[in-house]
Formats: sequence, C-alpha cells, structure tokens
Amino acid sequence: MIREANKKDYPELCAMAKQDKFVRDFPAISYRWGWEGKVFLAEEKGEIAGFYYANICKRIDRATLYEIYVAPRHRNKGVGKKLFEHYLVRTINAGKNNLRWLVNKKNLGASQFYGKMGFQPSKEKQKEYLYEEKIH
Repeated sequence: MIREANKKDYPELCAMAKQDKFVRDFPAISYRWGWEGKVFLAEEKGEIAGFYYANICKRIDRATLYEIYVAPRHRNKGVGKKLFEHYLVRTINAGKNNLRWLVNKKNLGASQFYGKMGFQPSKEKQKEYLYEEKIH
C-alpha cells in the first residue's frame, strides 16, 4: 500500500533516510517558488518498506523526484518499482509532462534500477546525473 506520509511517520522516515549515504537533506523543500513537495511511503504488513520525496511545480510543466528509498530487507520485491510508478501516475494526473529525477553518479544501484525501468541519463551535472522523460 502506498500513502502520503503524515507527521507521525517523519521520525521513522528520517531515520531510514540517514541510513542511505545517497539520500540528501530529507525532506529538502516543502514549498517554495511554486513547488509543492510531498513524501509518499510504501507499507508492508504495517511496516514502512520505503518512500519517495517529490516536488510538483504549480507554475511550470515540471515535476522532480528527489529521493526514492527502499529499506534493505524490502529490496528486490518490487517496492521501488511501485513507488516509482506511483510518482509517474501522480505527476501525469497533475498534468505534468516534464518529469525529472536526480541520481548520484556513485549510486550504481539506482542507475541500474532506472535502466531496468527503461530510462537513461540525459544530462550530466558535476555531482549527479539528471534523468528526464517526456510523457505525451
């Protein structure tokens, strides 16, 4: 089950995020310059299996996925795929066609994950890859 995180979930989500060396400030931005950030989590048998943090811009046609994290014991069970698909559906339903997500160059697991999902890096920044996909 995937649902929007609430205040009670944040201590556990922050603890999970700190375990992953690739997760940056969590959550980084809640609302600024027309961006609305939200955290969604996946639960399995009452336990948080993973989460994602994304922003949808109200002013322009863009959505950005900042973090997606799956707890080690829940990996390779389709949790990451379900979270990513939730992000895609949510942004499409919001009418966004320009979707982005950031991946640290050293995060080979994430790069392989997005590759399996059919995406490749489109631009390279100094410290991370920027993936983009246009949906029509």
